[in-house]
Amino acid sequence: MNKTIIILPLMLAVSSCTLLPKIENNASNFEKFKGFKIMDIPREDVNVGAQWQQGFGPTGEAANPENLISTKSYTIIDSKTQFGVEIISNFYNILNLSPIAQNHTSVLLEDIKIVTVKNLTELDLSANTQVLYEAISVGNISIKTDSSYAAEVESALLKKFGNSNISLNSHKLSSKKINANDLFVAYRVVAMGKPTITEKTKRFTEGSIQIDDFIINLNPNAAINCMCGKYAIGNGPTFQEKRQCEIQHPLKVSVENHLLGKTASGGMKKLFDIPWNRTTQDYQNIHTSQHNASYKVEKIQINAVLNSKAVNSCLFIQGSTFYDRSNIKLVTITYPIHPVQKPVASGW
Repeated sequence: MNKTIIILPLMLAVSSCTLLPKIENNASNFEKFKGFKIMDIPREDVNVGAQWQQGFGPTGEAANPENLISTKSYTIIDSKTQFGVEIISNFYNILNLSPIAQNHTSVLLEDIKIVTVKNLTELDLSANTQVLYEAISVGNISIKTDSSYAAEVESALLKKFGNSNISLNSHKLSSKKINANDLFVAYRVVAMGKPTITEKTKRFTEGSIQIDDFIINLNPNAAINCMCGKYAIGNGPTFQEKRQCEIQHPLKVSVENHLLGKTASGGMKKLFDIPWNRTTQDYQNIHTSQHNASYKVEKIQINAVLNSKAVNSCLFIQGSTFYDRSNIKLVTITYPIHPVQKPVASGW
């Protein structure tokens, strides 16, 4: 029989898990893609990086383009691997081809790329949050079929993809080419597990404190200058004047870690202000990171109280800058990342 060849360039989006190991170009690695959920209906718009809600699908916005990375993986996927069999079999089901047409049709997936959320820490995630994490793109799908079934295959393609930006061009020798760019046909979801939380607290009386590898520098000078700038040594401001200065001049905080961030430029550094004398201070996020199968958030709570004896007299040789009950608490929250085995949503 004569053969008809149809070339179908499109995007095959698959959301995968952070546990996905580095992929080499050999057949055995296709087994690592077991569990991908093929979409019921191909879609042109899928928000990779969006949060996932079981029963509804992705909600909210996709990850920023700067937070997505595309890497080339395989050259070809065919029916010689189990992964290829599953993808191609589902493609036949999407087209709703008759069994006899399927028996006389072969599919080849080419130019495979993996599109991944580069950094989960840039997303707003918490325990039990589910998210579309990764996508696989197929640059081309080549279909070979006996000419007797070419009309059925062509009709099925147009029926399923007719609302997309497909253009059909007929060429001599009955060969056809269909362009269907950026159609998402499969996905995978990952979830943030129950976190483990560790806390470390350190008291301080002066403005430079180290806790783990974080160096925290506190600068109260603006508030102190406001309080004592107009008083001679041995005198000091009233309670109302101190409170007004504290409101006008919050505590300046610098957090550094030379082992994080761009170490060539000195590492991580974060600057922020905190108000004085709150009963309960807010936690400040200072660092987030993603390591293999986990997502870590580090935050600090600073409770700083100026030494009342020193400020009341504006004579700082009488005592330390901060009262000895001042403290910093470092909280580390680590979320395990798990694949969602059976994501469910109507139409997905």
